[in-house]
Formats: sequence, C-alpha cells, structure tokens
Amino acid sequence: MNDYSSAADVVNNSDAKADLSDGLDLDTRRRRLKFRVWHRGMREMDLIFGPFADSEMDKLSEDEVAEFERMSELQDVDLFSWFSAGEAPAPHDTPLFRRIKAFHTHTSPVNV
Repeated sequence: MNDYSSAADVVNNSDAKADLSDGLDLDTRRRRLKFRVWHRGMREMDLIFGPFADSEMDKLSEDEVAEFERMSELQDVDLFSWFSAGEAPAPHDTPLFRRIKAFHTHTSPVNV
C-alpha cells in the first residue's frame, strides 16, 4: 500500500483477507501483534489498540487474531476517524471493531 492509499483501497484489494500469520503459531502471532499495535506511528492509535491488546489479546480466538492483524494493517488516519466517530464503514464494522470501541467506552469516571 502506498502513502496515498486509503482503507477503502484495502477493502477493494483481493488481498484484504490475506493470511498475515507467516506460518507462525498463535502465541507468537499474539506477541508480534501486541508489539505492533503499540508501535504504529500514530500515538492515538497506539493508545486505542495497545491497552486493548494488553488486556484482551489472550482471550482472542485465532480468527479474531487474524482479523486484528488485518485491521492493524489499515491506515492510522482512517482507523482513528472511525473510532472517534464511533462507527466504521460496513466492511470494517465488525464485532472486533465494536469490542475495541466498547473497551474504551466508560459510563462512569475511570479514576473512581
């Protein structure tokens, strides 16, 4: 993906559901993904994905890990706008997206 690609380009790409596992076992993929989501390049996305990964990564199924890997390949700007708006375009509004969004939704003060 070049610098001018958007998430929509990824959806339309035939590789959008590509296997990103590189033949690694699930635990190795989880560790690699946890590192990647904390080191994305846009600090705001690090703070959305990172704490979720720290808390929930071990609970994710293999399919959810694969989906998180694909999601982590999308552009930070697109992801951040979707999380900020609270909704993603149809192909990305998945149970995992809603789970990450819900992880950061608080109905009461966090410090109490």
